[in-house]
Amino acid sequence: MQSSSSVRHVRPKKSLGQHFLHDKGIARKIVEALQADAGTDVLEIGPGTGVLTDMLLQRSYHRLKVVEIDRDSVAYLREHYPSLEVLEGDFLEIIRTEAEALNKKMKREVCVICGFVLDVKEILGQSDLVIGVGRVALEAMACGVPVLSMNRQRMGSIISTANYSAYKLTNFVA
Repeated sequence: MQSSSSVRHVRPKKSLGQHFLHDKGIARKIVEALQADAGTDVLEIGPGTGVLTDMLLQRSYHRLKVVEIDRDSVAYLREHYPSLEVLEGDFLEIIRTEAEALNKKMKREVCVICGFVLDVKEILGQSDLVIGVGRVALEAMACGVPVLSMNRQRMGSIISTANYSAYKLTNFVA
């Protein structure tokens, strides 16, 4: 557990675009919304000072890992949560490394990772298929690109503008 006085030592850095979650009530609601059982592996990206992490640790998840780019936050998390697996680095770079390894193994570009992009239409327009749900899926379909729906329990079928209404009725999107 963290004390409020120790949280003050780690400040959000504008250069990293950080905004730390402070409200424990919101953190609690996020954890409740996960609907994950005890056997679930959970990965938290950008834990900051661990307000959400604290709530996640109170659950009996199979494994909790966090990825943090800020060295001050990493040091804080390692000090206050010594048994927590803290990965230091840019999560997007970690994903890019995995994608590059997959592309090399397949001997072609099968996975393209994009971070923040102002004009997603250009990137989505170059895709034959997008894997995702929610906003990603809606933007892909708006560009006329089919979507493969996935969640933590199963992989769905291809979604297009023709069958989107049925998926919307079955909680495909919020």
